[in-house]
Amino acid sequence: MLLWLTQGKVALKTALADRSDPGTATLPLREEVIAAIRAAQRTSRPVYLASASDRRYVERLAVRVGGIEGVFGTDASVNLKGRAKAQRLVAEFGAGRFDYMGDASADFPVWQEARKVLALIQNRGLEKRLLKTFPSAEIVARQNWRTSDYLRMLRPHQWVKNILVFLPMIAGHQFNAPTIFASLIAFICFCMASSSAYLINDLLDLPGDRDHPRKRLRPFAAGDIPLRHGLQGRCSLAPSH
Repeated sequence: MLLWLTQGKVALKTALADRSDPGTATLPLREEVIAAIRAAQRTSRPVYLASASDRRYVERLAVRVGGIEGVFGTDASVNLKGRAKAQRLVAEFGAGRFDYMGDASADFPVWQEARKVLALIQNRGLEKRLLKTFPSAEIVARQNWRTSDYLRMLRPHQWVKNILVFLPMIAGHQFNAPTIFASLIAFICFCMASSSAYLINDLLDLPGDRDHPRKRLRPFAAGDIPLRHGLQGRCSLAPSH
């Protein structure tokens, strides 16, 4: 992947799309977005999907959503993100002649060319900047990351088995402060190591989990927590050597 990236993001996305599918058939979809799409379709307004993802992914998602007029995506010629996406939509529809729904800082160049700004808010910083730049922006939905979802992600109920690290202290009747402290540190390290393994497992098994009647409710599979948080969590929880 590093070799592909040296050739540019387009090459990286193309190579990944040639070899895999992120599970477009089972990706969790935001109900608010689908509702907005259906509302537009009921009034005979054409709806397009525009994404910086490889065009093949966007086309598959469009088929799944249904009723999509057309798609725009990254292809061999352009990484359709930010300014490039704005230019493509303006060329297709004209400046100020389309409404655009986005969810990231990279969407600001597109919002600047849109007639109406619609947004899904991922964090307060984005919302503050958005409303400062576009006071009339319409917030379609706000993503509220719940502490309970992060706890479920770590599976604390599995930590019970780690109390076994206290057995040597108990068996040896070593109830002094240094031994208790060392045992507590060992317990915490084991818990973090096991949770890190669960994070890796959930990320690797994502497509299968989304097809499973019970595992599809796990935080990553259900879309309750962004995948990037799992990668960040794995790095922070993994034990050092």
